[in-house]
Amino acid sequence: MWRVSLDRVVAHGWLGRQLILQANGMSGWYQPLFYPLINESAWFGGPKVQDVGGQWATYWLNGNVPLASLLRASGLADQVRYDLSAIVDRYVAFILEAQDPETGQLGPDPCTWPFPAVSGMRALLLAAEGSSPARASAIGLAIGRGLGYLYNCTFSGKSGGGYRWPSYLEVLADYLDVYGEQVPAQLDMILHLAATWRQTGVQWGQYYLDDGAYPVPFPHGAVLNPSHSSHADGYYHGVNANEGLKFEAATARFWRPDPAEATLDDALRLLDDYHAHPQGTFGADEFLSGRAPQRGTELCDVVEGMYTFDWTYRQLGGERLSLLDRAERLAFNGLPGTTTADLWQHQYDQQTNALNAAPEVNCGGSNRGSATVYGLQPHYPCCTVNLPQGWPKLAMGAVLLEGGREGSATPPSAFVVAHLLPINVSTPSLGALTIETDYPFGDVAVLTAYPLVDKPLIVRVRVPGWATGATVVVRASGGARAGALEEVPLLNGTLWAWHVPQGAAVSATIDLHPQIRVEAGWGDGETRAAAILRGPLLFALPIPSTRTVLRSPAAGGTCEEAEDEAADEAADEACKSSDLAFHLVPNATWNYALVLPAGDPTSLLQLSRAAPSPSVPFDPAAPPLRISASARRFSQWTVAPSNPTSAASPPPSPVRCPSPDACSEIVAITLVPFGSTQARVAAFPWIDTAEGPPAAPTSVGAGTLA
Repeated sequence: MWRVSLDRVVAHGWLGRQLILQANGMSGWYQPLFYPLINESAWFGGPKVQDVGGQWATYWLNGNVPLASLLRASGLADQVRYDLSAIVDRYVAFILEAQDPETGQLGPDPCTWPFPAVSGMRALLLAAEGSSPARASAIGLAIGRGLGYLYNCTFSGKSGGGYRWPSYLEVLADYLDVYGEQVPAQLDMILHLAATWRQTGVQWGQYYLDDGAYPVPFPHGAVLNPSHSSHADGYYHGVNANEGLKFEAATARFWRPDPAEATLDDALRLLDDYHAHPQGTFGADEFLSGRAPQRGTELCDVVEGMYTFDWTYRQLGGERLSLLDRAERLAFNGLPGTTTADLWQHQYDQQTNALNAAPEVNCGGSNRGSATVYGLQPHYPCCTVNLPQGWPKLAMGAVLLEGGREGSATPPSAFVVAHLLPINVSTPSLGALTIETDYPFGDVAVLTAYPLVDKPLIVRVRVPGWATGATVVVRASGGARAGALEEVPLLNGTLWAWHVPQGAAVSATIDLHPQIRVEAGWGDGETRAAAILRGPLLFALPIPSTRTVLRSPAAGGTCEEAEDEAADEAADEACKSSDLAFHLVPNATWNYALVLPAGDPTSLLQLSRAAPSPSVPFDPAAPPLRISASARRFSQWTVAPSNPTSAASPPPSPVRCPSPDACSEIVAITLVPFGSTQARVAAFPWIDTAEGPPAAPTSVGAGTLA
């Protein structure tokens, strides 16, 4: 499947507001004006070459090219404080102009590690979408010469496929999709490069066989004493693992699958069994760290996982719709759950159960110090510059094209709605499609199809795997009820095919009818903790916290005078960049066990709605959904003895109350979307009986920031 070109994707509603927040926050205009790792990068003509090949700059560009394009196409660019499109265009132009005319080298020398240059090529491919023919051609030529340079680096023995060869092959495949017909002479070189990167890289298909041998065993729990200096531990690195999950799709684009290797399904089964967390992440506070909810997950893992699942679905299609469920679980929980709602701060590591987010917090892995602080550059720069790809890439992959790519010899035959987001798209070959929805906060989406006057339109809509009661209201197309509205049930985990006759606009109203559900079995060992979900949203108990400004401007940033008047006017806002800590309010209660009756565990869970924030989708002060739950304080669930800043693993469930002091009377607690919290509990022990007649519930608030 193919994406709709970025210049034909219009984001609106809550998603448009989220993109505006991002552009006006730390990852949009602030970084190229006040963050030296970007505005002084050698990739963009500055004096700094940070790390190998200056990877921070191309990470940043990889997210901000689609962000700027979406804002421009959506008519939202005038709501951004500074001209992000101009910044991005200037950076892209410099990369093209600075390319070595003899060797084809793009950016600082990437010979020892292709990743920075490959990431830059990702950004250039996105920049070509909607560009003038001349600029698109120049970008294609530059990438082609850059691949020639990487070919020479590889075959001179200076570099190889490493851990991230699936991402390298992703870029090769995307390049061939767009420019392959224009560069037939390069095809043999590209195929040779793809084969060599795969052969010299980690054999993910063997690693996930879980045979305990190649060349390190898959870890059935948290990796002990990991180190970046160890080649073996590179297999366990969270970002490598998430990018490596493209291995089956990347291989399938070039060769037939090897039946002796593990599949993506095998890999996901292992990661689910030994490292999954309820917000959609795999535990990896740098390295794979198991299922304990107090262990962390790096932000880079979240955005790389989102894109891996979306890109893999586009390549494999078919029965792989569950990959899109995974992408949404990460996007609507893991991503907002590790940033502040205004997108001015982020964490390096998030926790499912987080009592504090502060310098003294130790997730239990190799990361220490500021890893859970909310800031500009907590712990290490990679998440600062990688964060920008999250929301824009989700938006640009919301509606796909089936059959062929627009502008190619084979035109598209249908729209495929991968994510029911507030998005409008149009193409010359199919017509247009608009989606009006508040999903995931709302349950209903109204799709309006605008077919061409002389051609019917097919729209396929993904029905999420959890949507067992979904329905659609459409006009009957034949029989005695022709033209009348009728409600039709939809099968979850499938694509609903909507056939729209030519000529006139037609609407369909999809109601996903999400139900509150309980997932028991989270956590490590015999924990069997419970997570509460509705649709793709995970719900959490916000913990009363005090917010402290640790430093301003944030570590890694500046508030210096900018070079031009427009930037000077923004300088005061730049100092909004600060590092924040959240500390548990003394004597606040957090250690609740949910009361989940054995016969009907959702019977005591009640949903309520509230007016959402008009401008901040994941605003903790105005969550649009709340779930009231019955719970009892369980005194035997305490902080970790060796790590008092974090909760211990939840006690094995179902828990019992061995004494009157062990459990409080039943109280009502309020849960809110995980993405609207900073300090929280989202994996709970549970009691499957009230153990006697319950007292009248005592209300416990949703938590406030002191």
